[in-house]
Amino acid sequence: MRLLVSVRDAEEARAALAGGADIIDAKEPALGPLAPVSRAMLQSICASVPVTVALSVALGDAQPLALEAVVASVAPLRRRVALYFKVAVISAAPDEAGDGIAAACRMLEGRADRPRLVVARYVDQPSDATDLSRWIAVSAAAGARGLLLDTSRKDGPGLFGSVGAPSLAALREQATRHGIWLAVAGGVTITNLAQLAVVGPDVLGVRGAVCQGTRTDTLSAALVLQLRDALARVSRSREAPALPV
Repeated sequence: MRLLVSVRDAEEARAALAGGADIIDAKEPALGPLAPVSRAMLQSICASVPVTVALSVALGDAQPLALEAVVASVAPLRRRVALYFKVAVISAAPDEAGDGIAAACRMLEGRADRPRLVVARYVDQPSDATDLSRWIAVSAAAGARGLLLDTSRKDGPGLFGSVGAPSLAALREQATRHGIWLAVAGGVTITNLAQLAVVGPDVLGVRGAVCQGTRTDTLSAALVLQLRDALARVSRSREAPALPV
């Protein structure tokens, strides 16, 4: 399980790295769940993150046919390893989004920095989870790197309040079969370790869980480290052999 930490500036990026984040995610939390930082701030964050560390860029919400233009708006970034562009695809049905996702993925393949697209879906209530299995299949077929399940309302019960851990675990297995990630975010904190142990997502995304206060307050390297250590224990417990009955 890789830990993605959302940061709003270079100072926060350095704090997240000091705490052991695996992926640094550029995002402005004051403007929305996946709101992008300014172009100048993105370049500043990129410069503060070693080229050997994975970088994610939140690009907000987009209709399927606008995806290609949204990802094309980002200037090339200097990276030696993985770069991800994260966009919430606003579509009533997953099958209606496939062509737009595929067009964006093809465009990204031609860039020198070779970003991969991560499709995000907001799951704020149980009814939002009814077609997630199809979203995995469509995203994989279109060439996306993964599907991120997040929440748009940050004052609600969080992702686990809408989708149970067993259901998420089944989605994670399906994503693995399709060769893409399942990433989870949206109000997930260190109190959700038991659910995370069941799900075993490829990526856990956090912001508020590692801030001193609300998600728009200062990010804490100590809280990142605390969560990083807890996740490592979860990962070891999942890998441990079953004990004899």
